[in-house]
Amino acid sequence: LVVDVVANISLVSHCPHLRTANTVHTSPGAADSVALPGLLWQGQYTLRSQALTRQRRRWSLHSRAIKSKELVVLQIIELCLLIWLRSAPLAAERRFPREVVIMTRFPKDTIAGLSLLAFALTLSCSSPAPQAPANSKKKVALIANTASDYWQMVRKGSEKADAELDNVEVIFKTPYTGTAKDQDAMMIEAATKDRVAAMAVSPIDPAGQKKRINETAKNMVFITQDSDAPDSDRVAYVGVDTHTAGREAGALVKKALPQGGKIMVFVGRAELENAKEKYAGLKEALQGSKVEILDLMADESSPMKAEENATKAITEHPDLAGMVGLWSYNGPAILNAVKRAKKVGQIKIVCFDEEADTLNGIKEGAIFGTIIQQPFEIGYQAIHVLAKLLQGDKSAIPENKRVLIPALVVQQNNVQDYMNKMNQLLGKASTPPTTSPSAKATAPAKK
Repeated sequence: LVVDVVANISLVSHCPHLRTANTVHTSPGAADSVALPGLLWQGQYTLRSQALTRQRRRWSLHSRAIKSKELVVLQIIELCLLIWLRSAPLAAERRFPREVVIMTRFPKDTIAGLSLLAFALTLSCSSPAPQAPANSKKKVALIANTASDYWQMVRKGSEKADAELDNVEVIFKTPYTGTAKDQDAMMIEAATKDRVAAMAVSPIDPAGQKKRINETAKNMVFITQDSDAPDSDRVAYVGVDTHTAGREAGALVKKALPQGGKIMVFVGRAELENAKEKYAGLKEALQGSKVEILDLMADESSPMKAEENATKAITEHPDLAGMVGLWSYNGPAILNAVKRAKKVGQIKIVCFDEEADTLNGIKEGAIFGTIIQQPFEIGYQAIHVLAKLLQGDKSAIPENKRVLIPALVVQQNNVQDYMNKMNQLLGKASTPPTTSPSAKATAPAKK
């Protein structure tokens, strides 16, 4: 800008005829003329043109912020132009005769002064240009272990936390096949492609994925949620105490079958930590009772296979008294199989989580009860824990590194209240209480 000013002052002082350049016309009627600027100064010459009458366009390289490196280049170009103008007449003098007011040559002292000034400005502009502030939000990934309504609730909870926090951005991922290999690929993608700073994962195979978990934990904040990997280098676990939840399921089974009977247990993957703990808690609660567990049937995270397993159990064990589903979609799968076998009320169903069909089955009296792991709260708390850890705040992590969320027992007497609560969290209208014919028919048996 200083060079600009000095250049214009020099032009006016050494070229007196340019002082009235904007009012000089070579023909009558050309009331307006267009001022065409030079590279870094304006007003050097004017060009009258009938076609451009009543238009004024001013061009300037100073209309945008110029970085220091660009400024150095421009200063060098300017010096070259000044030297060229000193040694040769402007080419436009030959191209636009009698129509252009040509500036005269610069004296040597003007060029020398401008050269020194340009050099001084080049040195003064050597500092780097100011950079825009970086995005303060850090990406965090929450990775599920399968696709189900349960994980949609976890996602909703994480989205609520994301909306409340200003230092994190949540990325939710679900394995396509529900296998450990697929989940490992999701973890690698989150670390390399998404470049997350923290991760909350529900490990499908804690033992088999230990190496992957430990490698990931070396480069970022890593916690487990829903299902734990206690032998890994994870910072903390967020979720219910699954062993205690299994015991609560066992208590429901004893309540549903006071006279005892044979039951079959169903799960997605038996090797998961939460599956092992739930099953262990269930067996522990049923010790000493008249309830007999026939087997644990896994479906490899396939709801279709889960329904096939339930149908097979009913067919092969006509005297089956109860069925227990440890994963969220097991409840609806068992219910469908029981309805097809026309054994609603005869076979008592106890399950986990709050799939829509599960809650509706409880309202109808077809399902005895469910253990709610509060997936919405798991997703919500997991993101809040990651946000604190990223800020160096470890106050949310207890000494045992387990951030526990209490499980809830939902039966026909409180299912409507729970549904209203969940609808409120999800921003939906509350469901009006209804009593189906099947619920009325099974009410005396419930007592």
